[in-house]
Amino acid sequence: MRTTSIRKWDSSGVWEGFIPDLHPGAIYKYAIESHNGMKLVKADPYARMCEHPPMTASIIWKDEYEWTDASWMKTRGDRNRIGAPVSTYEMHLASWRRHPDGRVYSYRDLAEVLPTYLSQLGFTHVEFMPIMEHPYDPSWGYQITGFLRLHADSVHRMI
Repeated sequence: MRTTSIRKWDSSGVWEGFIPDLHPGAIYKYAIESHNGMKLVKADPYARMCEHPPMTASIIWKDEYEWTDASWMKTRGDRNRIGAPVSTYEMHLASWRRHPDGRVYSYRDLAEVLPTYLSQLGFTHVEFMPIMEHPYDPSWGYQITGFLRLHADSVHRMI
């Protein structure tokens, strides 16, 4: 086991640490010791990827996506201004629609059909029920195990 120090980032309560020479795909957890001496091993709640349940380690992930939405970003304030009409569609990604063979739609699959579907119904916004990592798909994501994370096997479905 490798150890390194962490430091408090600012007054928000966030702590950070850096371990050199870790590469995408490396599996990790962190250990903390409470004020009363209890030692806990935890997955990183802000990791970008994690192992598939029942395993719970975090995985180093390098996001190489190049955003191409500069024109949308320039005009989003007009569409999201205070007082603008809002009609929100709430959905759970994994149960909204499936392929005929039962596979869950990937993010790319959703990108092809969801915007048109929502627009035709007159919705201005979509609220995704928790897309954070959770241990059991039928729970709709309410018992999350981390923020911003993907299952290692989800990446293959997305690309």
